[in-house]
Amino acid sequence: MQLVRSGDRPPHLTQANTPAVSSEVEGHHELRPQTEQDEVDVRLDVEGSADAGTHSNSPERTQGEIASTDYPPGPSNPVAAVASHTNPEGKDGRENKDHKELLADSKSEHGATSQVSGPPLQPTEPIKYRRQNVVLPSYEPELLPDNTVVPESAQKQVFHRLLHTVTNWIYRKPAEEPRRVSILERLVRSPHTVRRIAVVGVHGWFPGKFLQRVVGEPTGTSGRFAEKMATAVRMFFSERYNIMLGEDAITLMPLEGEGKVERRVEILYRQLVESQQWRKKLWEADMVFFSAHSQGTPVSVMLLSRLIREGLVDVSRQKVCLLAMAGITHGPYPSLKSSMIVKYFEADAARELFEFNDANSEIAKKYVIAMRHMLSCGVRVVAIGSWYDQVVPLYSAVMHGFHHPNIYRGLYIDGADYSPDFMSHLVVFGLKLRNNGLSDHNLVVHLSDILAGNLYGFGTQGHSAIYEELNTYTLAVAWTMGAKPAWSIPPRPSAPWTSNAMVSQSLSAPSRLNPYYLPWIMARLIDDPAIRGHPTLRKDLDDLLKMYEIWEPSTKQLKEMRYRLEPLRSRL
Repeated sequence: MQLVRSGDRPPHLTQANTPAVSSEVEGHHELRPQTEQDEVDVRLDVEGSADAGTHSNSPERTQGEIASTDYPPGPSNPVAAVASHTNPEGKDGRENKDHKELLADSKSEHGATSQVSGPPLQPTEPIKYRRQNVVLPSYEPELLPDNTVVPESAQKQVFHRLLHTVTNWIYRKPAEEPRRVSILERLVRSPHTVRRIAVVGVHGWFPGKFLQRVVGEPTGTSGRFAEKMATAVRMFFSERYNIMLGEDAITLMPLEGEGKVERRVEILYRQLVESQQWRKKLWEADMVFFSAHSQGTPVSVMLLSRLIREGLVDVSRQKVCLLAMAGITHGPYPSLKSSMIVKYFEADAARELFEFNDANSEIAKKYVIAMRHMLSCGVRVVAIGSWYDQVVPLYSAVMHGFHHPNIYRGLYIDGADYSPDFMSHLVVFGLKLRNNGLSDHNLVVHLSDILAGNLYGFGTQGHSAIYEELNTYTLAVAWTMGAKPAWSIPPRPSAPWTSNAMVSQSLSAPSRLNPYYLPWIMARLIDDPAIRGHPTLRKDLDDLLKMYEIWEPSTKQLKEMRYRLEPLRSRL
């Protein structure tokens, strides 16, 4: 069905051959010239008859009948309106339905004997309420106005760099605990000019034929990660700084090689070093991005740490960021270890991933050491988990065991699964706590099992869908260009290999979570003085408690969760 606008009059409806239509006024009929609105109705009747087959001889629709098919913009309940991450006005339940589904709804509402001719009009603003893929929490509102790439005068650059050097020397001692940044550090920033950017893509492990339909085909994904990141960089610089990067400003370096983690680190390192062009571009770059997925996350961490140690990446003059998408930091779901697919159809590389479940395993210890060194040098990390991931639990994807201000945690939710209700807000609230340097009392850990996807291909394939979303990469660019967090630690480009400038808990993946821990966790969050004293987080917590009142879960698992959280009512 196509609506004809007033200015697009078809040739057969020009002024010369415009027909007259009949309108009923006070019980009698009269002829009047056809108006532009009548042209729309005529067009609807002509095209609607092709779809419905019974509307060609129906009487004309009155304005009242047309108005009766308009959809309400959203819930009028102000509490329900709060339960939306992106649309404070709420949304209609039929926002994602196509024309046929809307027609079916109209028939069921008006009945078989309805005298409404033609299909119902489309909603006036359907796109406004249409669900889209989201990556939450967004970092865009937190970007400060001094995050600029516009070159300053030579005198200002020398002055700022001198202050920056002095500040780094004053705070050169390693900090065992994250601390709040001083006033002097807030006033000092090192101006940066971005002209050359290097983007490195690192794919995950090569699964067997059966799991390729679940976790995605790895061949070519490294190039896809690099291209997506390059697109996000260009869009961010264009929209925020009004800077159009040239064609040769970004160099893509897709790295490929399969095997266990340490073997892959060696293979990818040789690919970078043996290519003179890539090695030169990596050294000359003003910004370096690593885009990694799944097993590629520990591979990228160890690789990047090695490049920093050997001087191939200089964090003192380069802005470096690692985007970890569904990264296996604390291993996959422990329950998958006993799966027949893993036992009999997967290679050693897949079985090695379960060693990350144990924080005392050799590969997990090496990973922690590399992560500590990388973060101490000032590398920024964006850890994104996926809603309904079939392989990696959320606490593993968002690096729950690592506590450092350079880590920003987020969650990707597919538009088909996104519902701005109590559950989605609760998960995002836990991530916000970690991003602000506060404890979530293991909330994310105990919610991870509820967000598990289906390994056999049913429903959303969250593990592979995450790297197709452009907003995932845009969040990494925004975090890289952002200012220092309020609880930041000064970078130490010359940090030793075994630096301890990071608080990490020995997190071993629990084989089975006790669901009755969740009410106690919520009680701790409500009584946490750090949360109550934070202006933004306190409001989020109050809104969360209100959303619980109107939350109506549909699945059995979520209904049981709501029942266990009934003590929350006493806090309302």
